[in-house]
Amino acid sequence: LGKLSVLSNDLDIAIAQVNQFEALAKQYYDDFQVVVNLQRKIGLHPKDALYGDLRGAVHQVETLLSERENYKLLALMLQLRRAEKDFMLRFDLKYLSKFNDLVTNFQSEIKNAGFDANYENQLINLLATYQSKFKALVDAQVALGLDLDSGALGEMKHSVGLSDAIVTELTDQTKAFVESSAATAQLIALIVFIIASILVMVLVYFTSRSIIQPIERVYHTINEIRRNNDLSMSITQSGKDEITTMTVDFNSLISDFKKLIYEVNTALST
Repeated sequence: LGKLSVLSNDLDIAIAQVNQFEALAKQYYDDFQVVVNLQRKIGLHPKDALYGDLRGAVHQVETLLSERENYKLLALMLQLRRAEKDFMLRFDLKYLSKFNDLVTNFQSEIKNAGFDANYENQLINLLATYQSKFKALVDAQVALGLDLDSGALGEMKHSVGLSDAIVTELTDQTKAFVESSAATAQLIALIVFIIASILVMVLVYFTSRSIIQPIERVYHTINEIRRNNDLSMSITQSGKDEITTMTVDFNSLISDFKKLIYEVNTALST
């Protein structure tokens, strides 16, 4: 998240969303810790925490009941266990009400069974412990959530939903920024290409001109000499390239022709 925040500030995109996402991520972490702690309180397996306490209380009642063969109480005990299991399977609070009603009937049957006072008190106390352990388990499960939309699970789901919405918004804004940056990069590349093309064409033009112009001067001078039979003409020399070397040689050739013609005319005159 720190890197994401730094990157968002550097690129100046979705800063508010990133800050909001950081807050939601912390909220999600806190909600998750609450869920974990509640699940640990309930128990991670049948012999752990509240599950284990409830299991122990049940066994104590069943052990004491086994000392007396009272089928009505045994039948009520089975109904209590069924209500307990139904709640654990369906997470419906109506089974808590059913459980409490069965406990009331159970207590009445104990008092009507004609047990000695010590056994009766011991059984009623164990039943009360069993009821309190089951109630503690139900309360913890309600706090955790009877479904994904209630309790701590509902809070965590809500945090996840908000986080998903922010992530979607972040993704859309980042995608838009990338597309905009790509378009800008393409435009810059096109402009650079056009400028480079113009520079190349200008360079080619001046380079060609620097080659063609001296050649045209040589061509026009030769043409003038041929038409006018004027060997006094010469080509202007400039530069140190091959064209200049050719111009020097041409001027030397014309000079040699002039000298030869002069010598021939001199010889004819004498």
